Amino acid sequence: MPNKNDYIWYKAHGSEQVVEPQRKKTKFTAEELRKFVGGYWEILPLGSKHKRFVGTGGHCGPVDEHGYCSAWVSVGLVRDGWCLVVNENELNEKLPTNEKASELWGSRIVGNVLLCLLSAARD
Repeated sequence: MPNKNDYIWYKAHGSEQVVEPQRKKTKFTAEELRKFVGGYWEILPLGSKHKRFVGTGGHCGPVDEHGYCSAWVSVGLVRDGWCLVVNENELNEKLPTNEKASELWGSRIVGNVLLCLLSAARD
């Protein structure tokens, strides 16, 4: 089960895996990011308007204005400073919908996705 500060690789078929950068364990290389998403990548920042709850067992949902979610037995909130790393050419490649990433973002996301700190995705 992921902890609130874990980087999570959400695979399109529904599984997830806790991962970490190989280099100094602080930042992912461009090549690592390509491997996670299956091609060239782009960053979708999860700012304060995209506060989402990340719960145990992959349960996700929106957080209200007070920071509460109906399933508050949580692992934590995804807040400012976190992002989703997605395949840049995702729709053209006709990748399958990634349900977990779509819930976090609030609209359709396809393919494999990495949830990490924004600072870990930028070189």
